[in-house]
Amino acid sequence: MPITTRNELQQEFAAGRGFLFPVKWATSSAPTAAGNGSNNLTLALDFHGIGSTLPGTLQDIPRPASPPRDWLTQLYTLANTSTSRGVCLVWLYKFGTVNLAATGNQFTHNAATFPILRTRYGAASQPITLIPLLYITTATTSSAPAFILQVNGGGTGYVDQDGNNVDAATTFTCPAAATAVQSCYALRLEAGDCGVRDISQIDVTTAGMAGAADVWGMEFIGGVGNSGPFSLATDVVFAGLGPVHFTPGVATTGTAVVRAAIVGGSTASALSTPGGLIVATMNTA
Repeated sequence: MPITTRNELQQEFAAGRGFLFPVKWATSSAPTAAGNGSNNLTLALDFHGIGSTLPGTLQDIPRPASPPRDWLTQLYTLANTSTSRGVCLVWLYKFGTVNLAATGNQFTHNAATFPILRTRYGAASQPITLIPLLYITTATTSSAPAFILQVNGGGTGYVDQDGNNVDAATTFTCPAAATAVQSCYALRLEAGDCGVRDISQIDVTTAGMAGAADVWGMEFIGGVGNSGPFSLATDVVFAGLGPVHFTPGVATTGTAVVRAAIVGGSTASALSTPGGLIVATMNTA
């Protein structure tokens, strides 16, 4: 019988058919503050602290590999930070990587085929909209790299939330010549667009002597509170909407690189080591 309520989830756990996962996120270093050309919003990505070596090796929250069923969860977080606002639990799907040290089309797409699909409103295999993020993996030097989501001379740069191919004209500029490793920013899209289904090309118009980044698509799972200077426990299952199906979407073809992470908006400082406890059980549906 499928689990449909918070109470049923807790009853399954009390009967010995659940599991606990303590999680401590790996805290990123202080990023470079965003500027006008980088959406004025500095983001801090925190991945699972066990096994992650930022920024190169990024581990997911541990999840059962089998049976192939959804599992439902309540997540309790302990956030103790005065530097981050709007802390969220998200799925991150890797579009690919971009070389910021040379001009021209410098984007390498992940082998999986996008968009990411999941069941929505009872309909299976529906494309979902993702918020595109730039995560610096090699610090830039000499000049602030700039790029456009297109190819030189035009062409599809990204697929928007409605499935339209977009030849972008808006330039994203890193906020400093030396943009620090682990800095993260939301990419600039064209007016009227709120997200993307896929990214095809990234044309670097101004390159640094060094610099590289991962390009991720972010799917919101739930808010996990904002504590200011105080600790705060938050249940992701909010407003009586029922347990969270903590299962990522799937690529159209192939296997997408996907990670669960904590994301917080900041000024120029990172999140300060949030942690949490997952209370979960398998859904037998």
